[in-house]
Amino acid sequence: MSEFEYSSTGNEDESDEEEFVFSIPSTTQNKTTLNNIKVSKELRSHYSNLFIDSFSLIDLFIKSKTLMYSSFLESFSSTKFHKIYAKPNRGGKHTYVSPHHYITTTQNCLAVASKFLRSKSKEARIGAVYLLYTIHKTQPFKQYLINVKMTPTDYFNTKELVNSYLNKGLPDPSYCFYQLDIKRKITITSTAINPCLEANYPRV
Repeated sequence: MSEFEYSSTGNEDESDEEEFVFSIPSTTQNKTTLNNIKVSKELRSHYSNLFIDSFSLIDLFIKSKTLMYSSFLESFSSTKFHKIYAKPNRGGKHTYVSPHHYITTTQNCLAVASKFLRSKSKEARIGAVYLLYTIHKTQPFKQYLINVKMTPTDYFNTKELVNSYLNKGLPDPSYCFYQLDIKRKITITSTAINPCLEANYPRV
């Protein structure tokens, strides 16, 4: 998390005002260390481990310097992000549990990913589109598929973003977004969706 910075408004009730930006590299190691500590504390105070996992995944994707979907999938695979659905049992091994676990984990992951749609970083927003698409396509409980939820502002801003990259010759973000949109997998909500803050997700 050395470059991808989380910024808070200081008001927990206005979660849709939170933004994610790139920080300018510090000239001293001390400032960088303090910034990383501050970012880590903010993330752990306000969000579950799932947010930190999503943050790290998008950060890794941005650092790859390639905005193609294949690059995102490499980051997704290397971080073993699919293990968000695993739950350790008493023996310490990961086991798969009730449908409710799958549903709530998917809902929380989609809610977390949607927060990155409000980033100041275009690259992070592209990563959020890829994450939303990937989570929706790979959610394990197929009998009850969870739709992606977006506010009207997020929806139109994201549509404008992917269209701009399509005009630049990068079709991947547009493809992922419109695969969700055309198939009516995006639900427009009046307010931003917050993830469950109490959940504790296993991480590698």
